[in-house]
Amino acid sequence: MRKIRISTGHGTEKILTDEICKKIIDQTIIPEFKNGDYYSGIEKGITELIAKWE
Repeated sequence: MRKIRISTGHGTEKILTDEICKKIIDQTIIPEFKNGDYYSGIEKGITELIAKWE
């Protein structure tokens, strides 16, 4: 079994909640990983996290 998680820092958990992080993992990162495109999964996931942060 493989695992993936997003760890937020102190203070960021108010914006990047567990629910938001789970949604990004489930809807953005994992589908790209399943297609074998790991770089794209990471890039799209980070881009989405940054957008939520702003």
